[in-house]
Amino acid sequence: MSARDAALVRLGEERAAALLPQPPDRPLDRASLLRVFAGLRDTGFLGSTLPPERGGMSHSAFGSLVEGVGGGLPFLSNHSVQRYLHASGSDGVCARWLPPLLAGRAIGLVAITEPHGGSQVADVRAEVRRTAEGLRLYGAKTWLVHATVAHVAVVLARGPDGAPVRVVVDLDGPGVRRAPMPTNGLRYLPFGSLEFDGCPVPDDAVLAGDGVAATKIGFAVARSLVGVQAVALAQRALTHTVYRLAGRTARGRPVTSSDVVRHRVGAMAGRVEAARLLCYEALAGVDDARPGCDALAAAAKVLGTDVARDVTTECVELCAGAGAAADSVPARCRDDAALLATADGTSLVNQTIWGGHVVRELLRERPDLRQGPEA
Repeated sequence: MSARDAALVRLGEERAAALLPQPPDRPLDRASLLRVFAGLRDTGFLGSTLPPERGGMSHSAFGSLVEGVGGGLPFLSNHSVQRYLHASGSDGVCARWLPPLLAGRAIGLVAITEPHGGSQVADVRAEVRRTAEGLRLYGAKTWLVHATVAHVAVVLARGPDGAPVRVVVDLDGPGVRRAPMPTNGLRYLPFGSLEFDGCPVPDDAVLAGDGVAATKIGFAVARSLVGVQAVALAQRALTHTVYRLAGRTARGRPVTSSDVVRHRVGAMAGRVEAARLLCYEALAGVDDARPGCDALAAAAKVLGTDVARDVTTECVELCAGAGAAADSVPARCRDDAALLATADGTSLVNQTIWGGHVVRELLRERPDLRQGPEA
C-alpha cells in the first residue's frame, strides 16, 4: 500500500471514530445520518469515484478511504448513487440530486434486490409502465441500506418495452411505502424494504445505457468495496484481540508470548492480508477496465467476507468471556461481517460467478487440453 493510500485509511479511521465512536444498537434516523455524511464530506467519501474536479478519486484510492471508514462504520454507503448519476443521468436529474448528495445534505441508495430472488438482474419484476399520466413505477425492493431514511434511489426495473432500465426515484414523493427490517449485524444502519405503487418517474429520470450491463459494472465496484470493508472488520477484531491478550497472563507470562497464540494470530493475519490484496487488485482492475474485473470482484468479495467471518469468530473465542459479550469489539465485528456476506450477492452466488469465469478462461487459453466425452 502506498503512503497516500495508507494516509487515506488513517483518515477514514480517524473520522469514523470522531463522528460515531460507538455505533448504536438501533438504526440512526435521517438527521443523525446526515450529520455523519456531512462530517465525511471533506474526505472525498461522498465524491466516491467521480472525476477529481467533482471531489472523487480512483477506485483503488477510494477503497483505501472506505477501508478506514469501514472498520468503525461498515457499509455506511451513500456513494453509489453519485456514480450512477454522473455516468448516466440527465442534466436535470444531475442538477437536482448531485449537489445535495455530494454535500451530505441528501442520502441515496441503489435498489436491485427483490423479495422473490435476491439480486438477480436477469429476473427483475419491478416495472415501469407508461400511463396517461406519464411513467409510473410498480414493484418491491428489499434488503436496502438506508431504505427508511433515503431521499433518492436508483431503481433497477423493467421498462415499458420489457428491457431493464434504471430509474431515479424521489423517495419522499407519492407512491412509495417504506418498511424497516431489523438486523443482527450493522444494527446502526436503517435497513428496510420499499414498495412502489404507481410512483411517478419523469421521462428524464430514466438513466442512459443498458440497465443490466451498467448494473453489472456497479456490482464490480460494490463487491470490491464490500470485501475491503470486511477486511477492515477482521483487522479491527484481530488488533483488539492481540492488545487484549497482551494484557493478560497465563502462568506468569503474557498470553501473547505463547507459541499457540502466535500461530493462530499469524494464520489469521496472513489470511486478512491475502484478502486485502485481492480486493485492491479487483479495484485496480476496475480502474483499468480489465476484462473479467467483474468476476475478480466477485472472488474478492467472497474471500474478504469469508475471511472476516472466520477471523472475527476466532477472535471472539480467543477473548473468551469478554469476547462473547454482545457489545465487545470482536462480537460486533463478527455480526457485522455476517451481514456483509449477504450484500451484493451471497458467497454462493459470487463464487459461482468467479468459478464460471475461471472455467471459461482455462478452456479458452488451452483448448488443446480439452477432453472429449470418452475421457
